[in-house]
Amino acid sequence: AEDLTDKGVQEARQQNYDDAIISYDQALQIDPDYALAWYNRGLCLVFLGRNDEALTSLDKALLTTDLQNPDKNSEKYLAGLVWFNRGAVLANLGRYEESIASYDEALFIDMRDAAAWNNRGNSLAELGRYDEALASIDTALKITEQTTDPIHIIAQKNRERVLAEQKNATIPQQQIQSTPLPTESLQPNRTTLQPTASLQPTQKAPLVYAPISSLVLIAGLILLRRL
Repeated sequence: AEDLTDKGVQEARQQNYDDAIISYDQALQIDPDYALAWYNRGLCLVFLGRNDEALTSLDKALLTTDLQNPDKNSEKYLAGLVWFNRGAVLANLGRYEESIASYDEALFIDMRDAAAWNNRGNSLAELGRYDEALASIDTALKITEQTTDPIHIIAQKNRERVLAEQKNATIPQQQIQSTPLPTESLQPNRTTLQPTASLQPTQKAPLVYAPISSLVLIAGLILLRRL
């Protein structure tokens, strides 16, 4: 199962996601309880835009023996990645409350996961819970201050947008029509989001998400790291 999972990772790195999924499925025929194969399979499905199937695959990873009660550092790390990416998939599907719950699980494992704090803030903003969103994004900023972590810049931009959105939400409707939001937008670094060339006065400003984790998990969790 480990060899087939390695094969799937190499295929995924070549962006041969369909072939990678076949390799993961073969691994899972040998070991249906192999969390790593379920996880990587889920990411490939995300990259193919098949978010519902990806969610099912990530959920199955969480049901495996190793991730039910992770005690080793490698198991906790993988569990954190699964919860983080599950939150991202749920946000893709517009299921923001569930997305927040998944990010909370990731943060229970690692309270200093700045990407999870950032994305959690985005989901809160989508629900109009601006004060909570700002608190979450501010936590990401605090964790990454005085570092070169790209999440810091992402969180700064999101904070500006949430503040503008919050201010816009308090303006009477007649004023909204004459007070357009800035038309400048960022190129999102999440493949499932489309850039917005311009905004209409009543539209929300775009939020920038920390990317779904790259396919870097290989046999036996030997080279675990988040890109």
